[in-house]
Amino acid sequence: MRRILDACVSLMETGEEPTMRSAAKAAGIAERTVYRHFDSLETLVTAVRDHCAARITVPLPETAADLDRYVKALFDAFEANRELVVTLVGLAPRRQDFEQSRAENLRAMRQLIDGSFPDAPRVARQAAADTLRTLASGSAWVYLRVSCGLPNSRVIQSTRWLMSTAFTGLDGSVPDRVSEPAD
Repeated sequence: MRRILDACVSLMETGEEPTMRSAAKAAGIAERTVYRHFDSLETLVTAVRDHCAARITVPLPETAADLDRYVKALFDAFEANRELVVTLVGLAPRRQDFEQSRAENLRAMRQLIDGSFPDAPRVARQAAADTLRTLASGSAWVYLRVSCGLPNSRVIQSTRWLMSTAFTGLDGSVPDRVSEPAD
């Protein structure tokens, strides 16, 4: 089964959307063998999504104090799986399969910030969580690492600096540039 999933990842990294037939061909097995493991394309896609997540996901820490270590571990995982991360960030087909996890990641970051800074103003906690989730994302990493060509160590350093600025206002004050949203 892992051979099939790895073949699908390889297909994705070359810009091809995996099908049952292309997965079989890339894995060097018969198409019926793929169907023995995955009864439908949707089942295969779900397994591929989970396989990709296992390669590049780092659990969010329980407190904001551990976000520095989290960013390093996350970006090191991205570096080790560079082609996969670039592919997933730019993936047009099947994008909806990955958007749910992005929304879940944002909710988790909001819970982490709310739990770490319960006395901070709500608007400051929301702005910090939204900013931190954006910074600790594959899209941000691809922009700095791939598009700008920064070494991974500098991407981590820059992200940590930006993260520290996102904590402004969580001490009980609200920065002038942050206000309640109109909606």
